[in-house]
Amino acid sequence: MKQLIKHVFVLLSALIIVGVSGVLLQKEKISGVEAQVGSNKISGYAWSDTIGWVSFSDPKSTVMIATDGTLSGYAWSDNIGWVSFNSADLANCPSGTCTPKVNTSAGTVSGWARATAGCQDSIWNGTNCTGAGAGNLNGIYSGAGTPPLNTNWDGWINLNQVTYNSSNESFTGYGWGSDVVGWLAFNAGASGVSCDPTLQVCASTNSPTCTLNAPAASVPSGSTANLNWNSSNATSCALKDGSGNTLSTLLTSPGFTTANLTAASTFNLYCSNAAVPTPTLCSAATISITSSTFTSPGSGGSEGLWLKNNVFTTSITARPNSAIPVNWDVSTAMSDGYSCTENADHAAGLWTAGTPITFATSPNNSPKVTLRNLATGIYNIWIDCTKSALSTSTNRATITILPSSINEN
Repeated sequence: MKQLIKHVFVLLSALIIVGVSGVLLQKEKISGVEAQVGSNKISGYAWSDTIGWVSFSDPKSTVMIATDGTLSGYAWSDNIGWVSFNSADLANCPSGTCTPKVNTSAGTVSGWARATAGCQDSIWNGTNCTGAGAGNLNGIYSGAGTPPLNTNWDGWINLNQVTYNSSNESFTGYGWGSDVVGWLAFNAGASGVSCDPTLQVCASTNSPTCTLNAPAASVPSGSTANLNWNSSNATSCALKDGSGNTLSTLLTSPGFTTANLTAASTFNLYCSNAAVPTPTLCSAATISITSSTFTSPGSGGSEGLWLKNNVFTTSITARPNSAIPVNWDVSTAMSDGYSCTENADHAAGLWTAGTPITFATSPNNSPKVTLRNLATGIYNIWIDCTKSALSTSTNRATITILPSSINEN
């Protein structure tokens, strides 16, 4: 099989030219893919705008459906070779369930297929694909006897949007084959269908539509986020988080508040109607996380803690009778909902560990705290800010108090 596969590729541009004459003839007599009545053999054709027909009726094709719905065997494409439905080629699929399977009761299809040419040659053992990525000889041949153009194509085709009608034993819907295969239509005669490569979703013109918005594209870690959405031509919708948990079933929402977010999170809106009874992803929104951090005083901003009235001063030497103004800016953290307190390695007069910071900033010409009459020693002071299990701190400012008989440095 390996020798056969390795000689079926053509240059993608030539591929389209070669396929045109056959496409028009076959479209007149073939409509989609079906399981023959009284047999577990799959027959028919699936269509891709980039690689043409994939045949389940070719004498070389062996795709079968078992009594439990599991698919197996190979379909054939004159342009990309074998498309495998065998679990041995699919063990390393990109996500979810790998083995392709039909739920005849629910009418759904799950799992993956794979063009085995995508794993040539380095992850091909002569019989099966042995790895998930692209082989070092994957791609399209530019002519007989020449090496293929490496496209980093791995051959995977996601079947999760293919459906099955048990009443006439036919398949409909679309598989997604990424760059080379694109959308693979199992109901090749369908019309009024549009596909969105970004969402990897195909929908008929009667499908519900929706828009999910996140007014704030990012929020501080530990904060909630707001979402809103609307839909049209939908009878039901479900907002789900990245793990698939349903958060809301409203058709339209002017405002929805998420749980506290500590990592970038994607939210998906699925909708359905009578024409499209299977909930379909129609919009998504991702919210990233910003963290409250402090710049060093004087390095392009004034966040943090400094001494006297100079944002560049974070260390001073003084006498016991000196007056030492303390200034700060923790406005970012406090606006993000953090609570801030004074802290010190040991008591420094009015600056006491645990004392709440009630003002986000202290103007340089009017410090909120002035330290006086400190005993001889070295004092390190800073501000801690916390929010639930989250915490952040300013830089440390150092005050060195010398005995009165010693001059300052």
